[in-house]
Amino acid sequence: MGIEGKQAAELLGRGGVRRTYIREVILENFMSHEYSRIPLKPGMNLITGPNGAGK
Repeated sequence: MGIEGKQAAELLGRGGVRRTYIREVILENFMSHEYSRIPLKPGMNLITGPNGAGK
């Protein structure tokens, strides 16, 4: 699926160079996560939670 319009413009950095970003994180058998799929968006993504939660 392509990115169009405003979304495409938001992904362009200075000089019209396309920025790279991580789209999702998949955790399998990691700490307290049997399986977790975490979708991310362009820009800053914050992951919060209590101690011992497997952040």
